[in-house]
Formats: sequence, C-alpha cells, structure tokens
Amino acid sequence: MTHETTLSDLHHSSIPCPDAFLSAKERRKYSILKPLRALVLGAQNPHFFEEASLELEASREVARRHSREASTSFFVPAEVLQRPISQEAYSRAMATTPGSKGGYLVNTANMGFIDVLRNRSVSMAMGARVLSGLVGNVSFTRQTGKATVTWQAGEGVSASASDQALGQITMSPKFCISITDVSLQLLSQTSPAAESFIMADLARDVAIDGVDAAVINGTGGAQPLGVKNTPGVNTGQDASSATYAKILAFPTVAGTANALRGNPGFVTNTVGAGKLMGVQRFSNTDSPIWEGNIMNGELVGFPAMSSEQLASGNLIFGSWEEILIGEWGVLELATDRGGDRFNKAQVGIRAMWMVDVAIRYPQAFVVGTNLS
Repeated sequence: MTHETTLSDLHHSSIPCPDAFLSAKERRKYSILKPLRALVLGAQNPHFFEEASLELEASREVARRHSREASTSFFVPAEVLQRPISQEAYSRAMATTPGSKGGYLVNTANMGFIDVLRNRSVSMAMGARVLSGLVGNVSFTRQTGKATVTWQAGEGVSASASDQALGQITMSPKFCISITDVSLQLLSQTSPAAESFIMADLARDVAIDGVDAAVINGTGGAQPLGVKNTPGVNTGQDASSATYAKILAFPTVAGTANALRGNPGFVTNTVGAGKLMGVQRFSNTDSPIWEGNIMNGELVGFPAMSSEQLASGNLIFGSWEEILIGEWGVLELATDRGGDRFNKAQVGIRAMWMVDVAIRYPQAFVVGTNLS
C-alpha cells in the first residue's frame, strides 16, 4: 500500500509506538538477552526457551502485525526500543567487558535504542528528518525546480497559476544488517548493564555503518540512494588546495539554486577536517577556516561535522533537512556463531533494521572532491 505524505506529516512524524501492545510491567520485564540466549543455547537446554516466553510471544505478535516470519530470529517491539538505556550500566559494561569495541560513548542517559541511534548519526545530527513508524511504501512530492511567482493586478482580475516543478519519490523498506560481536560470557549475564551495552552497541553500528553510509554513499536498488548518487545533486566541485574562497564557493553554488534552507552545513571525514583546520582564513593570520574540534566545528560560518563514511577527499555541503530517513520500526535480531566465533567463545548478534532515504531537493547539496 502507498501512502501520500504531506508536509504536515513531515513535521509530526515521530509518533511514539502507535502499535504498542505490551503493558508497562511487561515492558519493564522484557529482556533481549533472554531470546538471544534461547537462540544460542536453547538446543542444549530448553529452559532458555521457557525463560524467554514473554519475549518470544511478543515477537510472534510483531510478526503477525507486520506480516513477517522469524524461524531463527526474533522481533523486538517498538515500545521496547524506546525504553531508556542506562548510561551508568552501559559504562560499567564497557569497563568490565574484555575486548569490547565501544570506546566512543555518547551520553545515553534516559535514551532508548532509537534515541541512541539518532544521536550517533552524523546525518541526523546535521538535520536530516526522520519519519518513524511507517507502514508499507510511502510516496510524496518533491521540488525539482523553482516556483514561478506572479502578481495580481487587483480584485476581480484572474491571476496566472504559480507553477512549481514537482516530482514524486517513493520510500520503501530497505534492510540494513549489522553484526556486533559480544562474548558468550556477556550474553550469559542477567544484569541491566549487559543489556544496555548490547543495545547501545547495536544502535551505534546501525547509525554509523548503516544509516550514515546509506545517506552519503547509497547506490539504490537493495539499498537507499544517497547524496553522492542522487540525480540533480551538484557534483564535481573542486576542493583541491583548499582556500577560504574555494570552500565558500560550496554554499554559493547551493544559493544560486535557491537551496540555502534551514541550517545548512558541511560534512567531511576526520582527515579532511584536519586539513581544513590547518588552512588559514587569510594569510599571515592564526584563524583557521575550520574552527572547533575535529569532530564538530564550524567551516566558513556554517556547522561542520566529520564522518568516516565519506571517502578521502570528499566534502559535502547541503541543507540536511532536505533528507528524509524513513524507519519502519521493526528490529529483527538473530545470532551467528560461524567463523572463529565458536573457538573464541563469541556470539555475533545480527540486527536487521528497515530504513530508506529520500532527498526532497537534490539541488540543496554540493559534493566536492580532491580536498587537500
């Protein structure tokens, strides 16, 4: 089924758990560790399936509502994904888990899985808008050119139509799959710390290696179509031997397309940010064109962030609010003990999250290359 989305929908898109079915007590009791243990250890000990009865029953209900099947995996209800992840518990798990691959913590106090995911995504931090709780395909109009504005001479005089070049774009669920390795020892824990660690780690991987990668580099087809591959985006802007004037040309290009909207900004990778921090605004001064730290700063007066999803030499400027990220809100988890995980007493947790990306006004983005 295809739903026509209005601009009003875009501004009221975060509807919390429209299909919630767990009671408050069940949400508090719910643990993703129980069904994960059942998948890994249940064949040897059926007790683990009994222990996960609530979670597996909830998974079947989610599957029924979304017309999905899960024989070797399970679905996590949307309302569980919005439960707060304890920063204290997460930090404690990070400190006591050998070989954990966390390291870059954000303050996740009172955040749920979805909040942590959005907090870690550079594209979302730059202003990309999120449509959550989607069902089926979603179509909406997008601007492909300027409107033609006319003036009316007075009352009773017919006015010419003001035509705006419009097109249509459809978002459909694409499957983002991320695998996070944890120790079997951690999976055997029953403390909130272990669950907080796993949920926050999954959210981070989906945000960075999934959503941000798709927003920037997506090639379409089985994956979303990202900024660098969307027709109409201004590409090929030269960023070599960067100077203040060369970088200022990026917003100038967007401005000539009447595309400087909202709070536009730059994104590059940390190597690019480091180079720009060494470029002086004017000769014989101590004022770099990138001000702030290497992760989050300001470039020629615009917000700037770094993301390792950008290839070396790339610099993107744009009105990031013109990017829509659709979420279908069904998180599917499975386990994998293949490769050398068994010998290392590790478990791979595969997370599958349904998302898509759409760019409403491609002319709002300028992609630069050869940043040096």
